[in-house]
Amino acid sequence: MSQKIFIASDHAGYELKNTLVEFLNDKGFEVVDKGPEDYQKGDDYPEYIIDAAEAVRDEDESLGIVLGHSGQGEALAANKVDRVRAVVYYGGEPEITELSRKHNNANVLSLGAGFIDDEEAKREVSKWLETEFTDAERHKRRLEEISLYENRKKPQVLPALLASNQKELDRELEKVLEYSDIFHVDVQDGEFVENDSLDFDFDLPGYQRYEAHLMVEKPLKWIKENLNEFERFNFHIEATSNPESVISYLKDNDKEVGVVLNPETDLSEISSVIHRVDVVQFMTVEPGSYGSDFHSEVINKIKEAKRKHPETSVEVDGHVTPENIEELREAGADLFVSGSYVQESDNPGQAVRTLEEKIEDK
Repeated sequence: MSQKIFIASDHAGYELKNTLVEFLNDKGFEVVDKGPEDYQKGDDYPEYIIDAAEAVRDEDESLGIVLGHSGQGEALAANKVDRVRAVVYYGGEPEITELSRKHNNANVLSLGAGFIDDEEAKREVSKWLETEFTDAERHKRRLEEISLYENRKKPQVLPALLASNQKELDRELEKVLEYSDIFHVDVQDGEFVENDSLDFDFDLPGYQRYEAHLMVEKPLKWIKENLNEFERFNFHIEATSNPESVISYLKDNDKEVGVVLNPETDLSEISSVIHRVDVVQFMTVEPGSYGSDFHSEVINKIKEAKRKHPETSVEVDGHVTPENIEELREAGADLFVSGSYVQESDNPGQAVRTLEEKIEDK
């Protein structure tokens, strides 16, 4: 199967783009022209370039070529797309294009059509396409560091709500209502874990945002019964033999999806579904054990998950305190669920602020 190349340009690169499309087709590549279809002086290139860059991101093993007068604006646009590594060539040292592949694993080449002729463009494109990433450990490590920074999300503290009746739920929510715009609601059925929580005909104020942490034996059944109450549903991988059905149902209903791992569960258990979920939630205590001991070994799993899947949000739940939240953030966590530390505080608002201050610049 021939390699797929996505190509796009602005008006200044239009003629060279068409030349390269013909050239690459003749060399046996599968070329997808993302535009423009005709010459338009003064056009706005970002839509074409971003379209090509997104196609490269979404299709494994594909590469992209974008063109402009200098190629610099096009590279800037392409690099706004996650997982795209665009580099510029507009003449000079020919080794540059090879190094961009060998050392940087560049997947988009931006050409300055105003500074190179057709033959130079063909030569450099050919070298770039023929050169492979060296896979040297130092280069992989540096790219991983860039990816981690690129995908670093603004941290957020989510107060947890645990209640066995409506009165308890109202009381817990009232304590923290002013201090967050989304709340983590624990759901326990007395089967997956020993305790019960939210196992009653509950009522949540409709003007707030909630995620449900489903510690239940039949997550899909519970989701169907309470679909409209929550923005995101986090279900335990240990609770279902068919996680795809849960994910598909939620996606079909425009809901966010989180998958949860118990402290002892290996990350490989979610390898087949992690690319489809919005959040991976790591339990750092045994589920259902409010305020229990912190499992520090989970930190290495968080690091591994963020390294392998930097675009996925990582949530941590269990004994999150000012003493460990910075380490959890440095490991790669983005969302921090705090239950007993906040709810049992004499000043829940100050407790939330203390946690936020620890990670606000991390």
